Amino acid sequence: YDDPDYHAALGRRILACRERLAREEGVGLLLVAHSVPERFVLKGDPYVEQVEKTVTGILDVLERETSAHLPWLLAYQSQVGPIRWVGPTVEQALEAMLGDGLRSVIVAPVSFVSDHLETLYDIDLLYRRRAIEMGFEQFERTESLNSSDDFVDLLAGLVINRFEEALSRSEKNE
Repeated sequence: YDDPDYHAALGRRILACRERLAREEGVGLLLVAHSVPERFVLKGDPYVEQVEKTVTGILDVLERETSAHLPWLLAYQSQVGPIRWVGPTVEQALEAMLGDGLRSVIVAPVSFVSDHLETLYDIDLLYRRRAIEMGFEQFERTESLNSSDDFVDLLAGLVINRFEEALSRSEKNE
């Protein structure tokens, strides 16, 4: 969640979507994470804070890489049942974006690294359909990291760094 290479990889995918919508006015960025029950956060679960740090890192990348302002919101998906979940929901965020005059949206999952039910079905089908029904003209989801070279390199770098740290600690203890 706090790795600059992770932020850069997600940022590149957002910029690729933005490039496809380059001629479009009124484009917004919707950063999406899986929701959790509010009680988890109240009991100290760091997930929401980690998601927010990821978002900050991505926004820093976008600011460095482009001069175009991209209005953004963070929303949470997959709230089910009669309990209180972290929000806002994706639909609430889409409504707010429409209210701000945005008519095209880039949806960037920030807590999912691969395609699965919640990207391929929830975002690509359900949320896309709902966004178009609400009045959005364009709905683009960023490409997932999946097994892309930059993501594999990022993971390899994390493993190597942790191994080197463990080795260094081990040598100090000898």
